[in-house]
Amino acid sequence: MRKWIPVAAAAIAAIISAIIKHPTGEMIVSMPWGSLFTILMISACYSGLKRENAFFSIRRAASSADSVFGMLSFLVLSAAVLAPFITSYLAALAIMPIASGVLKDAEKDEYIPRTLAFIAAGAAIGGFLLPTGSFHNLFISEGTELSSISVMALPALIAVVLLFAFMAASMGKSIRSKIYIHPELEDPERNRSLMIFHGCLVFVVMLSSMGIFTWLDILIFTVILTLLFDRSVYKEIDYRMFLFLVLLSFALTNFRTEMSGWIAYIVSEIFGSTAASLIAVPSEAVMKAVNAGSLGLLASFPAAIGLIEARKTGKAKEYCLWYIPPTLIISIVLMILPI
Repeated sequence: MRKWIPVAAAAIAAIISAIIKHPTGEMIVSMPWGSLFTILMISACYSGLKRENAFFSIRRAASSADSVFGMLSFLVLSAAVLAPFITSYLAALAIMPIASGVLKDAEKDEYIPRTLAFIAAGAAIGGFLLPTGSFHNLFISEGTELSSISVMALPALIAVVLLFAFMAASMGKSIRSKIYIHPELEDPERNRSLMIFHGCLVFVVMLSSMGIFTWLDILIFTVILTLLFDRSVYKEIDYRMFLFLVLLSFALTNFRTEMSGWIAYIVSEIFGSTAASLIAVPSEAVMKAVNAGSLGLLASFPAAIGLIEARKTGKAKEYCLWYIPPTLIISIVLMILPI
């Protein structure tokens, strides 16, 4: 039942929005439907990849690391590499349970909170690079000529360097801490053909988000192919997230207004970058601000996923202490530097 709370909150916001400002047909048509259905397509691909244990190789590689810092670095980079293609939210959702499991297997539970914190940051930073890297980049990119690659490449590089500096500093003398337990992991059952199929669909959807194909054509193409080859994936999609984003878009796009970079950053930190991207009129300054604002406090989706995962081990407070100070510093640096 708790999983429906965000949807209920978004529904209430949509009702209040409709009362304050009566929605018109033009407003409904102008909602970011392309981005919303792109997110749904990515969710379908992610569900297929997860079912076929496509991320098992990451767990196996992480389990073979010789040091805690090596394992941490690999997991953070894995999240950062996955995020541009499947969104930072789904990258965090895929990597964080792997991180918790690997550290428990290695009897290094004390490193779980900081590992989850840095994975959340890594996923958010990786999401800077492509429209499909985050919900907010998709919403900002739709209908504009803005390219998150050209706008966010340098900020992403600076953020990664700073993140790894904080990671190294967080380890202190234990940076050389060795891992002596390397459990043997059996290969899970999986259909490699379906795994490749969903991986290719992710790539096609990513090209669509960049304007190479139209989203409607790719939606029809994806639906036809999945109905032909893997219709069961529709039973595994998290439709709650899609419904939440539709209701949030309905509630906020009716109030879209011009914002400076710093205002968009503050809104991102308080209400989340997705909300800021729906309220603010898209611009290069807004794109930089909402991406910077996806770090810092706990309003972003990757940070929230990390907090939920940390609560499972009773270390939510430690997670917050490892996440907020470094990411807040990185986000402010990105806002201050003239990049």
